[in-house]
Amino acid sequence: MLIFIVPVKSLQLSRLSWELSSKILERCIQSICNQTSLDFQILIVHHEKPVMTLNHPQVDYIQVDFPIPSWAEHSSPYRDKGRKLWTGLNYARQLNPTHVMCVDSDDCLNRNLVEFVNQNPDQNGWYISDGYEYPDGSGRVYHRKKKFHLKCGTSHIIRWELMLPFADLKFDEITDKFLWHQDMVRLFAEQETPLSPLPFDGAVYISDTGENHDNLTELFIKQFKSNPLDLALFWTRRTYKAINSRSLNETICREFSLYNL
Repeated sequence: MLIFIVPVKSLQLSRLSWELSSKILERCIQSICNQTSLDFQILIVHHEKPVMTLNHPQVDYIQVDFPIPSWAEHSSPYRDKGRKLWTGLNYARQLNPTHVMCVDSDDCLNRNLVEFVNQNPDQNGWYISDGYEYPDGSGRVYHRKKKFHLKCGTSHIIRWELMLPFADLKFDEITDKFLWHQDMVRLFAEQETPLSPLPFDGAVYISDTGENHDNLTELFIKQFKSNPLDLALFWTRRTYKAINSRSLNETICREFSLYNL
């Protein structure tokens, strides 16, 4: 069985209304529930319970009560995310999964993931090298054909036994980069349990929702303040993606359960 762990940002940290945040999450959960195999479980880890119309027997809600951080505090919201992932891992112990996948609450997944994992139960796991980037509501997608896992946090499926050392950490040992997606391939390679590239497009990384950190205005300000060269590179990459993007079609929408809110 594949366990999906979905940490949800607290209402106190959200830039959006709770209603819109919940709709974004529901789209993500709907894409998981649309799997071709039902051998999965979804663990939504939250402070405040999201308001969703979706009712599915394989969705569990796990409420946490540890303090909610703020950007002004030393304990960043990234650590909040890590603590929720850690909570989900420890809850997963009772479910005896073969593999675990951490999912950002605003992304969508390929409907064939669970079936593929079931067909390869003894593998260490996979990283998503190929996927799509979708500025929310734009009607266009960019097909990222390599290094998707370095861009998107929804990008690794790991065999359960390899996740146990993370679950065994103490709560106070959780850092801002707990299960950080840019480190995962290197980390497991160093442990001689390498991950393989997933042999198909695995996820849609959804940006410009107003919630994530690829919001255009936020990136513009951030890059401008840091370095003019970084700003130029940012616009060059964004222009390249715009030129090489294609219209969002019915096939992609069906495969990833992607829809406009």
